[in-house]
Amino acid sequence: KSAIKAGFSKKSAGKIATELMQIPQIKNAVGKAVDKALWKAEVSVERILREYEVLAFQKIPDYLKMHKDGSITLKSFTTMKNGTERAIAGITEDTWITKGKGGDALLHKKVTYKFHDKLRALEALAKFKQMLIQRIDISGEMTLKPKFDLEELRKSYVDINGAGRKKPRTKKS
Repeated sequence: KSAIKAGFSKKSAGKIATELMQIPQIKNAVGKAVDKALWKAEVSVERILREYEVLAFQKIPDYLKMHKDGSITLKSFTTMKNGTERAIAGITEDTWITKGKGGDALLHKKVTYKFHDKLRALEALAKFKQMLIQRIDISGEMTLKPKFDLEELRKSYVDINGAGRKKPRTKKS
């Protein structure tokens, strides 16, 4: 985004940004700016990791209570394990009425919890812990420069093995 703001085209912005981030002064300046912004927002690495941990390690018993008779009830936020409610992305509740036996009205309720993406949180933690190998694509032209000059190698070979030396003749019987 910064490369685009600096006037580079959208097509070349990614490449330019990658090249610029290889310059130590720019990399340091960007790092300091990010640190300052995070500090202002009171966001620390530890806090981010704690949030990812909540999302990554959520489990159904944190949200439901199983009773001896086999029935299940939803826990209230106040009885949930500390902070686990942060893994909930949304809650929907559907209610409907049907006729029961004898014409009585029956009220039905369905509550659905939607959770934040657990797999993405696990991947983020694994990347932070450097547990995943990431593939890096490098494109462009490359020129290989041999350590030894080919002509020097030829001369050395001739010096060692002799120049124009004839093969010894073997006697024919």
